[in-house]
Amino acid sequence: MRPITLKVSGFMCFRDEQAPLDFSELELFAISGPTGAGKSSVLDAMTYALYGKVPRMGRGSVRELISHGRDRMTVTFEFSVHDRRFLVARSTRRTGTSAVQMDELHGTTSSPLAEGARQVQQAVARVVGLDYDAFTQAVMLPQGDFARFLKGDRAQRRLILQELLRLTVYGRMRELANEQCKDARRSVDMLEQQLQAY
Repeated sequence: MRPITLKVSGFMCFRDEQAPLDFSELELFAISGPTGAGKSSVLDAMTYALYGKVPRMGRGSVRELISHGRDRMTVTFEFSVHDRRFLVARSTRRTGTSAVQMDELHGTTSSPLAEGARQVQQAVARVVGLDYDAFTQAVMLPQGDFARFLKGDRAQRRLILQELLRLTVYGRMRELANEQCKDARRSVDMLEQQLQAY
């Protein structure tokens, strides 16, 4: 996935409608600035547009991300995957329902892919190839997890890496492979005993 443009309004520190951030001409970029300038908010806005939630909120409501004094937040995120372009527009009100739509862009025209939270979530996972958990663990490393990683001792860092990279899957695969290996050795031992008996 490659970001193309991001437009936000009423989202966290971006209270007023902002000029679109244009990533289209950039090969490599860094987001820099003083503490509190909104660097993490840019990444949160992308995640919110795609999945309707952000890691910093945990299980809390995304409505808490609406700027003070605003009744809703809106994020429009255009991105590409390979040679296809997509646009996700998501809006959340303090009270009432949220709205989200995902379109595929074809030059100056577009065709709707999905509408509604569940349908867009499924379409994003299909197009990007990652669900929310995988995206936040592989693409957007949550800020708190990075701080925990830097300050933790060796054992804590190992556990955090295992969680972030989902290495527990490989541990379980190793256990299953060891069990199959033991079963195969028992079968070989039994067959060798039968051969010796003959």
